Amino acid sequence: MRKLDKVEIYKGATKLDHKTGYKYVRDCKKYYVKQQYLPYELSAKTFYELSWNGYKTKIREHMKKIKEEAFK
Repeated sequence: MRKLDKVEIYKGATKLDHKTGYKYVRDCKKYYVKQQYLPYELSAKTFYELSWNGYKTKIREHMKKIKEEAFK
């Protein structure tokens, strides 16, 4: 099976204005993109909050490190 490139996959998206401004994480040097994915009316809503217990603390610290390094 032939692998489709992103232009072929999204060729109709530009017409719908869905691709405009989209940043692909795989194209970024540090694999982190600060981008608004949700509709703006939902952007301030919290859907999940990591606790400070066990492994979730490590996840929280890792995400903080990724964000700090991405914007150096």
